[in-house]
Amino acid sequence: MSETQRSGLRTQTTVHGRETVVDAADYDTVSMAIVAAVAAAEGVTATALPPLYDAGIDPDAVNELFGGSRTHVESVFSFTYCDYVVTITSNGGVTVETYRAI
Repeated sequence: MSETQRSGLRTQTTVHGRETVVDAADYDTVSMAIVAAVAAAEGVTATALPPLYDAGIDPDAVNELFGGSRTHVESVFSFTYCDYVVTITSNGGVTVETYRAI
């Protein structure tokens, strides 16, 4: 597990082999949590990654759907970004797994 100091907040990124997990509540937006999780999995800074738009993902839409208060409706959204499968859940979890083509 690694910890990162960001804007006075201590965020935790948990890396388990092929899987990296962050809590979106530790970030200003869900899209920022996504980029941070992929950057941690890649071992690079977030600025080294391409924009989410390059993967066909609208960060504003993701933030609107999964940001803010938690809902009682369970929602899950998965997509590929930088050769990782990113899964966002309505409980605030962002999981990044190494992508393997079948």
